[in-house]
Amino acid sequence: MSTLIPVLTAYEKEHLGERQPLPERYLSLSDEEMDRRILAAKRTLGRRLVILGHHYQRDEVIKFADYTGDSYKLAGQVSRHPDAEFIVFCGVHFMAESADVLSGDRQQVILPDLAAGCSMADMADPEQLEVCWRDLEGLGIVPGRSVRLREGRIPRIGWAEVDRLDETFYFAHSYAAETPCATAHSEDIVAVAERGSFTGVQFHPEKSGAAGARFLESLCLSLV
Repeated sequence: MSTLIPVLTAYEKEHLGERQPLPERYLSLSDEEMDRRILAAKRTLGRRLVILGHHYQRDEVIKFADYTGDSYKLAGQVSRHPDAEFIVFCGVHFMAESADVLSGDRQQVILPDLAAGCSMADMADPEQLEVCWRDLEGLGIVPGRSVRLREGRIPRIGWAEVDRLDETFYFAHSYAAETPCATAHSEDIVAVAERGSFTGVQFHPEKSGAAGARFLESLCLSLV
């Protein structure tokens, strides 16, 4: 007996039309019929289609994915399929945007649920960043401001070397800091800012593998 929960809960089915417009004929389909149609579409499209499933998706979605994993791992799969016309990313906005940056000109990245957002990615808009910098400066912690990147590929996503640390770290950002407290840079962008006991970084230590672990270890030891 299957222990899987339905693809959509009763509440989700009742309110599905509020999330994004879908053809009426899909709203009343059973889970079994949806499975059959998805499999048929995959067979028809063949190599023209690649489905990426983030690991927090439900099993009912993951079972159709060609690749599963975290957002960075999945975005990297796009380059392995230059002949695929359609990249379906079962995740949230920033994940699909990352895949789109890495996709070819003739490839189309599709986010199935246009209402899918990430609370962490959406927790601060540009105006809030400016307020944050003013607060930090007002508190005497660190002076500076947040500026939108104007050159190069935006968003700036991928691995890049940080000069003072002589290590390569993972970046994913569209804004950067301007501060006299910068202590390390990556391609002329502030990568580390320090003042007293305050340390701020632009890269993602938690996504930077061994280099990120070494950085965090060194940071923790400096506080002892």
